[in-house]
This record gives sequence, structure tokens and C-alpha cells, in this order.
Amino acid sequence: MTRTAATKSLLAALAAGALAAIFFVGTPAEAQYRPPPVEVIATLVPVYHEGHATYWYNGYWHYRDGRGAWTYYHVEPAFLREHRLHHPAYYHHYGRR
Repeated sequence: MTRTAATKSLLAALAAGALAAIFFVGTPAEAQYRPPPVEVIATLVPVYHEGHATYWYNGYWHYRDGRGAWTYYHVEPAFLREHRLHHPAYYHHYGRR
């Protein structure tokens, strides 16, 4: 193998590795999703949208899907955006006053 051919194959292998790294590491997997902590869900007053309770936490609206698993809106719905802008998140306090 000539030096040029070896260099080209090395560059091709590096490019393929870089593309694989971007594909597998650059985008977060669904398994990396972390739902809101139970302390937040227990105290945050939900906003009902599309028939389920949604919670504004960490920059996203989170809700339980039809199977009971947590998920979130990747794009904020207009109704929830308007609600968030006009009504700040309200936490219910269960302690004594």
C-alpha cells in the first residue's frame, strides 16, 4: 500500500469514527431523560392540557403518557406557553403555618 492510499484510508476511518461519535453521543437518548423529582410533583400545582396534568420543570412541560411513563413536550404548546408567561409556577406548601 502506498503512503497516499494509507493516508486516505486513515482519514476515511477517522471521518467515519467522527460521524459515529456525533450520531451516538451528540444527541441525547430517550433513556437519558430524567423526569421531575417526586418532591416537585408532590408540591407543584399542575396545569391540565390535552387531558393530562403537566408540570413546568427545568425548562420543559412534563407529563405522564398513556402508559404511565414520564415524557415531555419537545416543543412548548402555545396554550402552555401563554399560561407560563401569565401565571408563574405555584408550589403548594403542606407544612404547618
